Amino acid sequence: MNLPVLTASAVRDAERRFPRELADGTLMDRAAMAVATEAMAMLRETGSVVGRTVLLLVGGGDNGGDALMAGARLARRGARVVAVPLAARMHGAGAHALQAAGGRITDAPGALALFDRLDLAIDGIVGIGSTRPLAGDAALLARALADAAVPTLAIDLPSGVHADTGAVTGTTIRADRTVTFGALRRAHVIAPAALRCGDVHVADIGVPMASDDVAVTSEDGWFAAAAPDVDKYARGVAGVVTGSVAYPGAAILSSAAAARSGCGMVRNFGPTAPMVVAAHPMVVPAGRADIVYHPRTQAWLVGCGIGTDADAAAAVQAVLDMPHPVVLDADALTVVANNPALRTKVRDRIAPTLITPHAGEAMRLAEGLGCPIDLDADRLGGAQAIARALAVVVLLKGPTTIVTDGTRWIATPPLGSRLATAGSGDVLAGIIVGALARWEAEAPLGTPEVMAIAAAAAVRHARAARGGSPVATDLLDGLDAGQ
Repeated sequence: MNLPVLTASAVRDAERRFPRELADGTLMDRAAMAVATEAMAMLRETGSVVGRTVLLLVGGGDNGGDALMAGARLARRGARVVAVPLAARMHGAGAHALQAAGGRITDAPGALALFDRLDLAIDGIVGIGSTRPLAGDAALLARALADAAVPTLAIDLPSGVHADTGAVTGTTIRADRTVTFGALRRAHVIAPAALRCGDVHVADIGVPMASDDVAVTSEDGWFAAAAPDVDKYARGVAGVVTGSVAYPGAAILSSAAAARSGCGMVRNFGPTAPMVVAAHPMVVPAGRADIVYHPRTQAWLVGCGIGTDADAAAAVQAVLDMPHPVVLDADALTVVANNPALRTKVRDRIAPTLITPHAGEAMRLAEGLGCPIDLDADRLGGAQAIARALAVVVLLKGPTTIVTDGTRWIATPPLGSRLATAGSGDVLAGIIVGALARWEAEAPLGTPEVMAIAAAAAVRHARAARGGSPVATDLLDGLDAGQ
């Protein structure tokens, strides 16, 4: 499933198309209903709604109004609801509705006094206007909620994160669940903010929202079984230039992952090819001298564990000369970052090039390209800058995965540190090249298809982890060939 991801300004533009509904409170009523529904679901996970204590953290904007209106609904269902204003003013109609339903209003010390019996907090401090960390009483209460492990529901976004960049620079709400409206916001899918959202639920309140930027939550058919009458060459051949005497595991892992990703054959080119074949007999061995154009090799991977010496640079150059999609990973990225001639060769390629850096590799590439980036402040912007400077597709690895061609972008669900284990990147690179080879064998791939395959591969990679914190060989066990 692909879910649209919008900037804060795009959300506001969509809402402004419904001035009549906004004027008569219909949208706030629908939003409040969605918030109250999620709040009741959270309360019922540990009991009932009746008699439970709910704290509303209330800002001065529409999010504060949503929280107050939702609180009124909870109070009418029998919850003890207390609101703490955290702005100079409160939404008047919302405050009236809460008090009419039996809720009450207190100050920050009064809110802290509730913590020994608090069952749920609802964050309505700041919504999509969030661009800076919390301060004052809002920060005090946010820290207290985290310290006390109070279940917390955020409205739209956890207050204090940056809505459009996903940056976190100070105190924020840490939500167990977030309810948003119509579509995802960028901070729901870009780390580190995404890791503070908990489970994100998108509620339909009647405002159509669409975007070319999406979050991908499924493999979307890119790893479906091939037709039974297709031979191995028609399913594509992946050329894998990985591994070295120092790092044979990189060759074994990347080749095995490629073979499990739907292509018909994998050739490993390198000094440890015999070791790869011993571990995985379906892989065909070849030497570095054999890295030449072959019409039956439809996609190439180079970099995992090859080192950064002159021989490695020659291997990268040879692969870049191929007229098919190329994946540059790990050591290949360092080689390219340090070699202006190879950077030019990357930019001049006609066939698609995908690079798969983690944050450190991305920073080195950006330095070599002369386009300084700050991934802590703007992961998406940094990935886009590199993609534009090199004319490539970037898959930026991390707690959330971002795939971009410099303009369009795709994100995958937050993963935290679950896949931050040695060799995990080798497996991901192998999954990608195997899928690229399969589909390139059917028809030449363009940038949109490469982006979609890379994002689907990241989802497949995460699902192979089966919910744990696996070592790389566990990931291989989680991949089913041809599925």
